[in-house]
Amino acid sequence: METTSSRLIPEHIQKPDYVLNKAVQNVERVQIKDINQIRGMRRSCKLAANILDKVQKFVEVGITTDAIDELVHNLSVEANAYPSPLHYKGFPKSVCTSVNNVAVHGIPDLRPLHDGDIVNVDITAHRLLVEAYNEAALSERTCHEWFQKFKNDDFDVEDKDRSGRPKIYVDAELEELLEENLSQTQKELALTLEAIKSCGPDVPFCTIGSLIQRHAKRNRLTVCPAFLGHGIGEHFHEPPEIYHVENRYPGLMKPGMTFTIEPVLTHGNEYTYILNDGWTVITADGARTAQWPSQTMQEPLGTQRPGP
Repeated sequence: METTSSRLIPEHIQKPDYVLNKAVQNVERVQIKDINQIRGMRRSCKLAANILDKVQKFVEVGITTDAIDELVHNLSVEANAYPSPLHYKGFPKSVCTSVNNVAVHGIPDLRPLHDGDIVNVDITAHRLLVEAYNEAALSERTCHEWFQKFKNDDFDVEDKDRSGRPKIYVDAELEELLEENLSQTQKELALTLEAIKSCGPDVPFCTIGSLIQRHAKRNRLTVCPAFLGHGIGEHFHEPPEIYHVENRYPGLMKPGMTFTIEPVLTHGNEYTYILNDGWTVITADGARTAQWPSQTMQEPLGTQRPGP
């Protein structure tokens, strides 16, 4: 599919190590964030959520995912943040946009969105936060920390009339398709929120996958097992790995841990394959997918979403 060139980053924007060709630290253990790191992550999530809100208002029939990429890129730069997907292991764009049967890692292109499309917009940003904290452990010094902002959503694309209201269609087949897609994204959201509720201190990581798989089966949906959640913070990806199916991944959740839960659901079978671009993953049977990831933070009395 035709697309545009990678967008440019101004010199003043701080860039992650993988863009600067620096050695990326290999994190082997689950990181416990301190109070200052948690504060930074809350600010980070708020930034990502604000960008996502603007994207949600922007998505409509006829626009291209490349236009979404341009919007996310510009909003990130305006916030002095680096759009993390850009040049990560060679990825050419500033956001992932996965449409319909694209499960993950879709490259934004020039195809206009059509009525009834499901488009997943995966936003991650990287910014050097400079904050002065009045904490005893820091003795009021300036704290420099790198953080990742992770936010992602599915949107159902609807056409609208001149008043801005969705058009009403009489085509029964189209109506059924829209209802099916809305149902799938709603079930994905409910599933993710249910998984978040299961988290808490000393809960095994493997609990998440068991709950998600059972919930999906009850709703006649299939979890694509190839895609995992992961720890997030100073690094784009870090331990733990969060499986979304039955698993035996070791370890218990502890306060201060932050990780994502991001199952991919489909009406078809679980099989996927990667296109020749090396990134775009599509379902083998052409079935549509939905994904509604969330970032979670473990606290002594339970779990929170660190965003707004």
